[in-house]
Amino acid sequence: MIFLSPRIFANSFYNNKDIIFLSFFIFSLYFAFRFIDKPSNKNIVLSSLFCALAIDIRLVAIIFPAILLLVFFVRELKNKKKIKYILNRLTTYFVFLVFFIIIFWPYLWSNPIINFYEAFLQMSNYPHETYNLFKGEYVSSKNLPITYIPIWIIFTTPIWYIVLFFIGIFYLFKNLLEKKNSDKDLVIFLILFSVIFIVIFLGSTFYNGWRQLYFLYPLIIYFSIYAVFNMLIFFENKFKFFLIFIFLFSFLNTSYWMVKNHPHQYVYFNFLAGKNFNKKFEMDYWGLSYKENIEFLLDYQKVGKINLFNLSHNKLYYPLMGFSKKQKSRINVVQSKEDADYFMTNYYYMSPGKVNDFLTEKLTILNVIKVDSIPINTLFKK
Repeated sequence: MIFLSPRIFANSFYNNKDIIFLSFFIFSLYFAFRFIDKPSNKNIVLSSLFCALAIDIRLVAIIFPAILLLVFFVRELKNKKKIKYILNRLTTYFVFLVFFIIIFWPYLWSNPIINFYEAFLQMSNYPHETYNLFKGEYVSSKNLPITYIPIWIIFTTPIWYIVLFFIGIFYLFKNLLEKKNSDKDLVIFLILFSVIFIVIFLGSTFYNGWRQLYFLYPLIIYFSIYAVFNMLIFFENKFKFFLIFIFLFSFLNTSYWMVKNHPHQYVYFNFLAGKNFNKKFEMDYWGLSYKENIEFLLDYQKVGKINLFNLSHNKLYYPLMGFSKKQKSRINVVQSKEDADYFMTNYYYMSPGKVNDFLTEKLTILNVIKVDSIPINTLFKK
C-alpha cells in the first residue's frame, strides 16, 4: 500500500529529506516491535540505535522512544514485573539512546545539552516564512489553520486508504474496549495522534503540503491494513470475496493512475479535492515538470540559443542540472520578458503579492503537461 501511494512513490525518486526520514522511521518501528516482544539487551541496542538515527535526521522522532518506553513501563507493571527489572530495561535503553544520538550528530559534540535544546526550539518553530496556497487562499506558513495538515493528508491519499484508516481506528477502539489490542497498536496510535496534536498545538511551520510529516504515512497504512484484517475476520466467508474484489479494484485503479501520469505522481489529489484543485492547492512545488517541457523545447528548436523566461517562482537552475553541458549552453534564461522567445510556467507562486500577472493570451501554446486534465506546466512561444 505504501508503494501504491502516488505521492510517496514519486517523492522516493528525488526527496532526499522526508523519504529518508520515513525510511528510518520504519526501521525504528521494526526494532521497537522486536523490543516490545522481547526486551533483551540485543533488541534494546538495536531499537535505541535506529530511534537515535531517526531523531538525528528529524528531531520530531524524539516522541517515538518516549511513547515506546511509556507503553513498555505500563505493560510491565500490569504484568507484575519487578520494578527493579523494569527500571533496568528503561535505564539501559535510555543510556544507549542518548549515546547513539550524540555519536551520530556532530553538532552535539561540543555541547550536547545546550545544542540539543537549541535544535529543539528551532524545530518547534522553524524560522522560515513563505505562503502556501490552501483552499484557494494564500496563508502564511507560520500561521496555518488547524485543518491544514488533516486536509492535506486526506486529499492526497488514495480515498480507499483513508476509508480503511478510519475503519481501522474504529476497530482499534472496539478491540480496546474488549481488551484485544496489542501494545504495538497502542504505540502506533499514540505516535500518530500525538505528533499531529503537538505540531498543531506548537503552531509548527509547514510548507509544500504535508511532506514534513510523510513519516506518519506508514502509521496511517498500518491502521488501513489493521482494518482489512479485522473486516476479513468479522465477515468470515459471507462477504470475504467481495471485500477482496474491492481491495484489488482499488489497487488496480491507483496503479492505473500512477502509470498513466508517470512521472508526475507528486500532483496526486483524490476526488475530495475537487476538479479545480490547481486553484486550491499547490501542485508542482519542486519544479519537476520543467524537465519534460525543456526536453520538448530543445527538440522543437534543434539549433541556436533559446531565450526562455520563467513565469513562476521556481528557479530554472535546478531543472537544468539534469541536462548535459551542451544542452544547458543552448538555454538562455532571460530576466526580461521582452528578451524572451519562449515562456514557461508550472503555476507555482510562493507569495500572494508575487503571483505573475503576465498575460499569456497572445502567446502560442507549444506544449502542456497535464494531470487529470489540469495543466501543471505550460510552454508558450512569443
